Amino acid sequence: MDIEGKKREEKDMDAVLEKAQSDLTKFFKQHKNTIKQLSNISKNKDGIVVIPKDDEWRKEVEWDKLYKELKDK
Repeated sequence: MDIEGKKREEKDMDAVLEKAQSDLTKFFKQHKNTIKQLSNISKNKDGIVVIPKDDEWRKEVEWDKLYKELKDK
């Protein structure tokens, strides 16, 4: 590849990176409340993520059913 080709390639890559950074910034702005909630996840004394007893997802059985189906195959 000649010097002009390399310069074009670098310019294209810079444009791609700039667009990705812009998209990421937009994503963070749109979802900042969700991201903040996720950063407040409960952890035990060992730093392991735990589900609080009053969490509404704690009682979901869909994953247990799927696990059983996959295990029984």
